[in-house]
Amino acid sequence: QALPFDMMELVNYGEVKCFCQPTGKQVIFIGGIAGRLQHGSLIDCVNGEENSDKGAVSDVAFEPSGKEHITYMGGIVGNIDGGTTACVDSCINYAPITTNAPANTCIGGCIGIQTNTSEVIYCENYGTVTINAPANAYDATFGGGFMGKIGTSKQNMLGKLTAYCANYGDVIISAPSKFGNYFGGICGALYGGTGNSDKTVVGGTIRECINYADATITVVENGGSALYNRVGGCVGLVNSGSVIECENYGDVEIYSSRGQNNSYGGVIGYDNQSDFTHEFTGNINEGTVAVYSVTPDTANYTKDWWTAVGGVFGQINANKGNVRVSGNENYGIVAAIEKPEGYPTEWFYVNSLIGMLQNIGGLKNAEAYANNVIGGEIGTITNGVISSEPLDNNEASDYYWENFIHSHKPFEGTDNTFGN
Repeated sequence: QALPFDMMELVNYGEVKCFCQPTGKQVIFIGGIAGRLQHGSLIDCVNGEENSDKGAVSDVAFEPSGKEHITYMGGIVGNIDGGTTACVDSCINYAPITTNAPANTCIGGCIGIQTNTSEVIYCENYGTVTINAPANAYDATFGGGFMGKIGTSKQNMLGKLTAYCANYGDVIISAPSKFGNYFGGICGALYGGTGNSDKTVVGGTIRECINYADATITVVENGGSALYNRVGGCVGLVNSGSVIECENYGDVEIYSSRGQNNSYGGVIGYDNQSDFTHEFTGNINEGTVAVYSVTPDTANYTKDWWTAVGGVFGQINANKGNVRVSGNENYGIVAAIEKPEGYPTEWFYVNSLIGMLQNIGGLKNAEAYANNVIGGEIGTITNGVISSEPLDNNEASDYYWENFIHSHKPFEGTDNTFGN
């Protein structure tokens, strides 16, 4: 679309399957309604049919042609990149979405990637998102029950919204990429670029979105340890952006984890902010966050390897940013296996609110971190069964170790509350 133009009430029941075998630098856009949206709106569109495979969107495995190759795939649209006039409003996807691409893949139940200053509002996904990165995968994978990725490291989202959306479809990662995995019930990763000159508005904002479905990693055996695993009930990774008043009711389940840096959270897996103002306020988790298996690469461990598990946040790296973390609540169980043989104790963190808080200097004042509620339980997993006990109290307990605040001994009955 060269000019703004609204397309309304489009319905697709046909299967969309990409057999593309790319050569050289290519970008592939795949969508149930549109592959790519520029300068226009999709309103009240539907892909698929409830309780049916109609409208299924998928690709086939292909041989990689170079790191430049990218795939954007969504049940409604693969890529939204049309600036301020691009919007997806009140659309629904019922169809399953599946990728087998060994690429820099962004896959979501409704949207593959949302960039520039576009908006996505009042949309729903009911389709299952399945990610099967083959052994020859050569770059990171971004996947979400609703959206694969928002923004890029070079594009300023200027606080534009993904808001009032819901996901009911499970996110199943049966073979993640060894180069990094970013998955969430709503969105795999939220980026935001370099920001305004005054650094007060940056990144996208995910507001009042709800996830009801599970996010599951089942196998990580693709040629060695992954660089990063970031998984959240709502968002896997936040890198310049805000998440406000979102809710998660699905479980985050990790059945095999070989990443060098693993961060798993009921709402956000990992926050890695830079020198900008951002906030995480009013978010709620009622789902279970459970790590059932960890396979440490003890021969190659360094001080930068860890697994962090939290009821709301797996890990927050405040860095230089002005971070506001307020009014978040966890009522779900947070559980993990006993520390594996050879796994350093200080690198395995479990906490009912935040698994690990890094670079505390980014919290500028006491009000920036207040009024968070811890109501969940911390448990231990033995032979695949969670055994948990209620927390003793809600008093703040700060554990300070080498510039980290974290829960230090999650499996010895200590009180791991943090942040009231």
